[in-house]
Amino acid sequence: MVLGQWGDGHWYPARVAEVKGDKLLVSFYDGDVGTLPANKIKTYDWKVGSKVQCNWKRKGKYYKGTIATMKVEWIHVKYDDGDKENTGIGRCRVK
Repeated sequence: MVLGQWGDGHWYPARVAEVKGDKLLVSFYDGDVGTLPANKIKTYDWKVGSKVQCNWKRKGKYYKGTIATMKVEWIHVKYDDGDKENTGIGRCRVK
């Protein structure tokens, strides 16, 4: 798994599907697919304590929080406003 930088400047979890010369075809967890240059891909480095923004309860708005626990592709997020939830990493991003 990697993080791919989308056009909005945020980094989202993705998987490399194919290498096409100096670009990589990536499949994002929300279903989007994109061909990105290598400088728009970085290794996945989220861990307990990492600051993230997640689409809380799929309401379309991203909220800032901290990863409290991780299990492969699921995390427990404690949001800055006091809310918390278990969510898939595909609903999270970093700046």
